This record gives sequence, structure tokens and C-alpha cells, in this order.
Amino acid sequence: MMNVLTFKKYLHDETIEELKTINSINLYVVNTIDDLPQETLDTIDVLVGGPTKEIVAKLPSLKLVQLFSAGANTFTWLDDSIILANAYGAYGKAIGEHMLASTLMFQKNFPAYYENQREREWKRRDPVFVMKDATILSVGAGAIGSEYLRLCKLLGAKTIGVRRSIHDKPDYVDKLCTMDKLDTLLPEADVVALSLPETEETIHLFNKDKFHLMKKSAILINVGRGSALVEN
Repeated sequence: MMNVLTFKKYLHDETIEELKTINSINLYVVNTIDDLPQETLDTIDVLVGGPTKEIVAKLPSLKLVQLFSAGANTFTWLDDSIILANAYGAYGKAIGEHMLASTLMFQKNFPAYYENQREREWKRRDPVFVMKDATILSVGAGAIGSEYLRLCKLLGAKTIGVRRSIHDKPDYVDKLCTMDKLDTLLPEADVVALSLPETEETIHLFNKDKFHLMKKSAILINVGRGSALVEN
């Protein structure tokens, strides 16, 4: 029987009730770590949610941290004896749809037309684009980037994925490349979408040189770590 600790701020009441039906765990759901006596904290095997050093210090038997986030780079301070699990795959559909909505918003110039509507003006705000004529480049082709490409392909776009290594190419991806091909792909992309973790290779990956390779009309969407961009 595993003893599992999590915090109310992370979960809906329905989720808590569902977790309580799992027979193989003792579930503790608290507001703060101080809601439990130390003798109970001494028995906790699993922490669900983002840990802090102060919390982990009170959990001497901790074996596993399960994050709610896909990114795990800010938790490298955890001892090697503790397994760190991220939530890879949990956000692909939701964020993929968000990325598609963002793409269409800028392709169709929605911000400008919204201003027209507010001012009760009838004014063309060209140019606008259709997805079937667009080349979509997803830098990062994991669960999130792949779902975005899948949605774009349904609307007729040409889809290109870039990732660290090549696995089986999905049917909805026209071309799948490794990161060393990025500079040759950027000039043809109408949309460049980033869903990158923060690693030594991705920090400031998109700098002045990368931007100069892109079309002046290109749309840049970043749903990964902000450190991938040199904003200046």
C-alpha cells in the first residue's frame, strides 16, 4: 500500500473522490504540508504536484514525485534516489487546439477586425491567409507539437515537424526532421510553432540569426519555455 500526498489546490473535488477509489493507495489531500503530523509525513511514498525543497525535506521516505506539468527542468535539484515523472501527453489536445486557435487568429487578422467591430467600422485589413496554402513548422514534435500538426493537416496545411531524433513519422506530418535541419526549413515556413522544453540546446535557440531566416510575414507561436527566445 502506497501513501500518496497531494494538495487541494491542484485537484477538483471530483478528481479527489475518484482517486480515493484506488484500493492500492492511502491518499492524503491537504491544504498545506503542516496539516499532517510529522509521523504521517515520514511514511509518504509519493508526492503528486510540484515539490519545493521545504516540502521534500519533510518527506524522508519519498520515492516518487509525479508532476502535473510536462516540463520538469526546474526540479533537477531532487535527489537521484527520487523518481521524477512528468505529465507528458496530458496536454496535447488542449494546447494543440490553443495553438490552432492562435494560428487562425493571426492568419485571419482577428485582432484588427475586432477593433473594426468595436469602432463600428467596415474596413479591410489585408492580408489574410487560408490554411491550405500554409506551411506549418513545429519545432518540437512531441505530444503537443504533433497534435498541433495533426489539426493543421486536417485543414489542408503542409506540415513539418522538427525533433531531436526521428521516430515513426505520422501520416499527418509531411516531413519530419532533426534539429540540424532547422535553418534550412525556416525560410519556407508561414507559421513557426515552438513547444520546446528548457535544455542547454534550446536556451536562446531562436535569436537574431534564426529570425532573419524566417519570412517577414511568418507567425511565431511559442507554447514552450520562454527561454527559447531572445526577445530583444
